[in-house]
Amino acid sequence: MRFGAGKDSFMTCKKRTAIVAIMFVGLAAASALSFLPSECSASDGGATDGQMQERLTEMYEATADVMTGFGEPGFGNEWIVFALARGAGNVPDGYFEGYLERVADKLKETDGDLLGSSGKKYTEYERTIIALTSLGVDVSDMAGYNLLARLTDYDRVTWQGLNAADFALIALDSHDYEIPQVETGGNQLTRGKLIDNIIASGVFSQGAEGDAASEEGGDPDMSAISLQALTPYYRDESKFDAAGSQYTYAELQAAVEEGIEKLSSIQNPDGGYTSWDLRNSESCAQVIIALTGLGIDPAGDPRFKKNGGDPLSSLMSFYVPGGGFMHTASDGLNHIATEQAYYALAAYGRFKSGAKALYDMRDIGLEPYDVESNFSVDTGDASRNTFFSSLGGKRPGITTAAIVTAVIVFSVLAVFITISRLRKKRKNGGI
Repeated sequence: MRFGAGKDSFMTCKKRTAIVAIMFVGLAAASALSFLPSECSASDGGATDGQMQERLTEMYEATADVMTGFGEPGFGNEWIVFALARGAGNVPDGYFEGYLERVADKLKETDGDLLGSSGKKYTEYERTIIALTSLGVDVSDMAGYNLLARLTDYDRVTWQGLNAADFALIALDSHDYEIPQVETGGNQLTRGKLIDNIIASGVFSQGAEGDAASEEGGDPDMSAISLQALTPYYRDESKFDAAGSQYTYAELQAAVEEGIEKLSSIQNPDGGYTSWDLRNSESCAQVIIALTGLGIDPAGDPRFKKNGGDPLSSLMSFYVPGGGFMHTASDGLNHIATEQAYYALAAYGRFKSGAKALYDMRDIGLEPYDVESNFSVDTGDASRNTFFSSLGGKRPGITTAAIVTAVIVFSVLAVFITISRLRKKRKNGGI
C-alpha cells in the first residue's frame, strides 16, 4: 500500500503508527516487568538466585517497618525485639532502649517475678534472657536482678514440657551462661539433663506427648525447635562431653540426624509444612532456623526440595504485600507469624552471609543494665548479615516499580510526539 496525500491515506498511516506505538508500549512494559523479582511461590521453580534475593530483601525490609509499627515494645514483646536485633532491622531512635526501660520497670514492679499467675511459666525467663542477650545485657544483672537464678531447678524449669526444656537450653547457650546453684532441696538443673530430656522425648520419631503430630509422626515445630536446642552439641563434641549427658555423643548424633530426616519426610508436596492440620508459615520458619543453624541451606539442600518448592519458598508464599506474614493462606496479617517469619529470614540471611547462627550470640559484649546508667546497646555481628544489603542498598520493590513506570511514561510520550510530528507533516504536505 502506498502513502498518498488524502485523508484516507493519512488515517491509515495514523492507525499504523498507533498500532506500532501500542506494540512498542506493550513490549517495553513486558521487558520492564521481566526485571521484577519473582513471587517465588512454593510452586515456582523458575526464579533465579538474584530474583529470590531481591524478593527476600523486599519482604525483609518491609516487614521490619511493619514490626516497628506494632507499637512500643515492652515485656512480652521479646521475639519482636530479638528478631530486629539479630536481623539488623531499621528501628526508630530509642526503640531498643525503650524496651529495656520497660522490662526494668516490670522487674521492679514484680520484684523480679516474671512467672505470671500460674507461677510455673519459666519460659517467660528463657524468652527474656534471649532478647536481653541480643541487646548486650548481662542477664545476671538486669536492673539489679539475676534472671539466671530462676533457671536452676530442673523440675520447675521443665514443668511446661519439651518446649521449656528446648528454650532453657537455647537461652543458656546463647552466651554460654553458667547455671547458678539451686536452692537447698531443689533438683539442680544441668545442660546434660536438658539434653537427656529432649532426646528421651522421642520428638524426632513419633512426636512428644502433648505435641501436635502429623500423620507421619513428629510435629515440625517441636522437632525443629528441639534441633535448634541440640545443634551446639551436635556441632561440638567437646561441648557435649562437658554437658554431662547420660547419652553418648554417637547417640546424640543419631538423634539429630533422625530429626533432620524427619523434617524432610514430613514436608508437604510444595515443600512447606502442616501442623494441627493447617499448612502454616510458623512451621516453615522454625525449620529454616533449625536447618541454617546446622549449616544446611533450606532453599538449596536436595533433601528439602519437593516439586521445586522448599521451606523458604513456602514461607514466602505467606507474605502480605506491603510487609508482614500470614499464619495460614486464608488469614490476614498475623503478629506471631510475622515475628517468626522475620527472624527466620534473619537466620537465613546470617547463614548466607557467613555470620553466626541466629541463637549464637557469644560475640556480643555484655554489660549490666540499669536505667540510670549510660547503657549502650550491642547487637554483635548483626551488621555482618549482608545478604539483604548486598544489592547496593536499593529497595527492590520500589526500584523495579519505578523502572516500569518510567518505561511506560516515556513510551506514551514517544507515541504523542510521533503523532504530533505526523500531524505537522500533514499540514506541511509531507504525507
